[in-house]
Amino acid sequence: PIVGVTFDRAYVDVAVFGFNWRLGKQTYTLGPIGLLFREGSVAVYGGDSVGIDGLRVSGGFGPISLEAGAFSYVYNAANLGTIQTIYVVRAATGLLPGWTIGVNYLSERTNGFATAPLTPNTTNSGWSVDVNGAIIPGVTLAAEYGSFTPSGGAAVSAYQVNATVNLGQLTGMTSFSPSLRLQYKNYATGWAPIYRGGNDMFGLGSTTDYNAWNAQLSLTISPLFRPYVNFESGRIISSGVTQTEMEVGFFSQITSGVTGRFRYQRRETPPGTLATHRYRLELTTSW
Repeated sequence: PIVGVTFDRAYVDVAVFGFNWRLGKQTYTLGPIGLLFREGSVAVYGGDSVGIDGLRVSGGFGPISLEAGAFSYVYNAANLGTIQTIYVVRAATGLLPGWTIGVNYLSERTNGFATAPLTPNTTNSGWSVDVNGAIIPGVTLAAEYGSFTPSGGAAVSAYQVNATVNLGQLTGMTSFSPSLRLQYKNYATGWAPIYRGGNDMFGLGSTTDYNAWNAQLSLTISPLFRPYVNFESGRIISSGVTQTEMEVGFFSQITSGVTGRFRYQRRETPPGTLATHRYRLELTTSW
């Protein structure tokens, strides 16, 4: 048997010429939401963030912060000649006190050795704008609108709005630290950046042709028990078929550097017809 070792993260950080450089297998999100690029999206790896090879640089000039990256993605491990290269650029600046506006650009290029279903020597592109900040103390908002143009095709759009409400801060509740996150997302038919960040609640495939509302309530009973419940009601745009998704789980700080997570996920498509249900137990360690 052949035994191999893979790494989800393996990178080097260097500060040179006033910029921060990261080289190697890493994670990255383009902007606060990442509609165009969010490594680990369901479009490629089924929701698991396993890193992507590349070079990323970040820095700034006065009030403007800049980021740029070049990443390499092997479409099919059985065909190492089929490689797609992804370039991203972001510029952001303060809009008002406590608010940031950003502009993002994406270019995806397929090399000449590609085989079906990819087409050799093609280039997809996209752009997006985002804004994020605090509406009032305890209520934050992040929103992004994006446009994606496949090689030789017409542009399609997507947008997502996230609001986070610190219920404890707003109500003065000192126990349990309740927090509510609300989302609305709309991904047009054909929305297909390789590492698109848009997806359904727990990454079971609704990354395009989909819109939905989502709400998640989180509590902190103790470091050992931080429960949450997440519910989403969505619709497949082209067919009109509706679906609901629910996730119930909790985090637990087992020891220093070791975090546990249990979750149950259930999807009904359409509501009342069970499409998926699964349990998941995770252990995360750091040292």
